Amino acid sequence: MKTLLIIYIIMINLIGFFIMGIDKRKARRGKWRVAERTLFTIALLFGSIGILTGMYVFRHKTKDRKSVV
Repeated sequence: MKTLLIIYIIMINLIGFFIMGIDKRKARRGKWRVAERTLFTIALLFGSIGILTGMYVFRHKTKDRKSVV
């Protein structure tokens, strides 16, 4: 059970990290973006470390106060 929880937390954080990268790429290309609701949901599902890391690695959504999780 403990192993599954650790795997889940790692996976949800990786998903959050990659979603931030995908959203940044879409922002640069002027395409349809990932909804903030999706980003907040991932953060609430214990993916906040991945979201925050993605924000700073991709320099994405760091100026908007609402987006900083």
